[in-house]
Amino acid sequence: MTIVSHKGRTIVDGILQLDNLRWKGDLDLSFCTALTMLPEGLSVRGSLNLELCNALTCLPDGLTVDGDLNLSRCTALTGLPTGLTVDGGLDLNRCTALIALPDGLSVGGPLELRECTALTALPKSLRADGDLTLIRCTALTTLPDGLRVRGALFIEGCNALDALPKGLRVSSHLFLREPTTIAALPDDIDVGLRIDLESL
Repeated sequence: MTIVSHKGRTIVDGILQLDNLRWKGDLDLSFCTALTMLPEGLSVRGSLNLELCNALTCLPDGLTVDGDLNLSRCTALTGLPTGLTVDGGLDLNRCTALIALPDGLSVGGPLELRECTALTALPKSLRADGDLTLIRCTALTTLPDGLRVRGALFIEGCNALDALPKGLRVSSHLFLREPTTIAALPDDIDVGLRIDLESL
């Protein structure tokens, strides 16, 4: 048995130990390289910071986070649980092993996807209530038809993405930056404010 103490939390054989799975307030486990798993049934009534937990491979089913969820640089993370709900922002920057996002993913704030180089697509049922950032997601080939972004949409350096989806709706701004292989906008695109293009 391996027991590790990190920021006042106990981790046994890679699994976080908590007396109460309904955690009130923020939970900071950032830079914990011993963490491989969170307990089933965890609910965080604040923000959850897992930045650079680079041994973490998955999150438990039923996880809810009332604030922000920071998973940036969790380089072993391959996926997220179906129906994950994050009331704040979701930071997945540099999750280089992340292959897909789950059906039913709901994000109340900004969704950050920078250098997620294994990610190939976004789910049809994605709900993004803030900005959506897609930067240097070099394996991303498609976005779902009817995608709705309730903030701004930023796309840069997603070289395998050669078209925007039909029925795309962006409540704020659309920013499309080089390098890109997108040559034209769909006829039925709906952008609430400004379209800012460097490449077309």
